[in-house]
Amino acid sequence: MCGQPRYSDNADYIVAAIMYLATNKKWWSRTVPMMAKELSLDEGQLRIALSGFPGIFRKSFRPSTESGEHMYSLQARYALKEPEGTNEPSEEDNEPSEEDTEDVGYLPNAPVLAPEHINLLLQHVSRSVAAEHQRDLTHPSNWIAILAALTAGVAAVVAAVVAVFFP
Repeated sequence: MCGQPRYSDNADYIVAAIMYLATNKKWWSRTVPMMAKELSLDEGQLRIALSGFPGIFRKSFRPSTESGEHMYSLQARYALKEPEGTNEPSEEDNEPSEEDTEDVGYLPNAPVLAPEHINLLLQHVSRSVAAEHQRDLTHPSNWIAILAALTAGVAAVVAAVVAVFFP
């Protein structure tokens, strides 16, 4: 888990970004600086939260032509996005064409994510935080149990040696 951000360290930013990206009727995707400004959040911490959890947040293929920053959207909302135009890539296409509108985060009246989908995302974050805390609590006790077993093993060997050489 080296280098992987933890849900428990980023839960507040993850929840804020989920709510913003799931319910914003004007923007279905945003750059980190603009989202941080609108939400009054630290840009660096928001960037860690968005880039650290790619199962929740989708980074655009190309940076925005205006700012040079990648845009982030919710994976769930991106999957439900209506394709624009008829220029859908075929299964053989590995790279989007120039006509793809992926980097256009502004969609007036874009449908928001359904409450049940938002709830699933928030439950996932909540359960992931709880699982991390549970791992944190059980991790020291595992080492204590291992140390106790090793101590008991050493004591048994010492007792056996003493019994053999000092009857």
